[in-house]
Amino acid sequence: MTIARTFIQLSTRSWQGVPDFSISPLENGEPFFALTLRMAKQLSAPIMLLTPSWDEGSALLRDTYANVLGEPLKHFAGLDNSPLLRLVEACSDLDDHAYVVRMNALNAFIDLEEVRALVMSTMASTSDAGLFEDDIPPQLTVDVFRVGALRSAARSLDLQSPLQIHARQAVAAASGTRVCRAVVRTPPDEELRRARAANEALYRLAHLEYNEKLVIPAGDQLGFHYDLAIAEMGNLPQRVLDIACGVGFGSARLVRAGHTVIGADIDDAVLADAARMFGTSEKLSWMRIDGEATPFETASFDSVCSFETLEHVASPVAFLSELRRILKPGGKLFLSVPQNRFGHIPLNPQHEREYRAADLDVLLHQSFDNVALRGIKQGRIIVDGDPIGANSYATCS
Repeated sequence: MTIARTFIQLSTRSWQGVPDFSISPLENGEPFFALTLRMAKQLSAPIMLLTPSWDEGSALLRDTYANVLGEPLKHFAGLDNSPLLRLVEACSDLDDHAYVVRMNALNAFIDLEEVRALVMSTMASTSDAGLFEDDIPPQLTVDVFRVGALRSAARSLDLQSPLQIHARQAVAAASGTRVCRAVVRTPPDEELRRARAANEALYRLAHLEYNEKLVIPAGDQLGFHYDLAIAEMGNLPQRVLDIACGVGFGSARLVRAGHTVIGADIDDAVLADAARMFGTSEKLSWMRIDGEATPFETASFDSVCSFETLEHVASPVAFLSELRRILKPGGKLFLSVPQNRFGHIPLNPQHEREYRAADLDVLLHQSFDNVALRGIKQGRIIVDGDPIGANSYATCS
């Protein structure tokens, strides 16, 4: 039994409308996804790139593919609003019973033996999909699909569903799907450290960038964090601290929802960029602060937002304790952090620590009595009652 095709899902532009990490240049000048192409080559199946329409005719994709694989580019571009439909369309010449592998452009560090074992067990059991668990870092996972299961999932979904964005979640959620789960070893610490060091070329930005004009809402998890918080805050205006606000798009979004906001960060330059882009007013101000020792009086805020911040903090207990101090009685902390069962050595070299869902729950309870933890599977996908995902979102009081 063989794989009919390996697909690499790729875009030169991220969900946030800025250059994607996968095209970051390596020391030899190649884009990072060249490493993923070399990894995919070892699966011994024809390789096709899947991209949005804006990457049609990309010289970077064409030349990198040819240099790495020694053959002309095989590429499907289009269906920008649904990577699931893009994948289905790229399988149009394949039989329902064929199996394909879907990789993403950052899959340079997958364990090939784990992947081959998942492929074989999925095909041997005639399962509809072979999937890794959701809290394993996406850089270490691939998906195996029976083509007929992809087609069935696509036919059954509302085009507005966030499941249209992520084939893994769409197939897993489809009625009657038979899923084969990967058997995953715990990587040795040295292996995680090597991947972390190799990622220095990938994560060069001190802050995540955001382009509100080009953002793709259906896959924008950063914006989703703020949307969830705004929904929970309700209609009454609140005084809100947006800590580690970065370029400030979330602070501005909170203001548009009717709240008075201080956008806080430790980087003066990024605060200047935020002020230039979103202005300053009675409802929106910017302040440089250290999150572990803020200048605010006790019980100063109705709500605090801390999205994709905790993983950067060297003293998380002190940080959370300080946020608890500055919240009013009954006030809420809205927090997100990458979820990672191997988080003691994150693959992102800018992160101090990432957390399993259970470990994050224990940590948050050291400062807060009430913690509601949800797992964001991918993008904007949350399954009620399931805290496992690629990202954790917590409401604490």
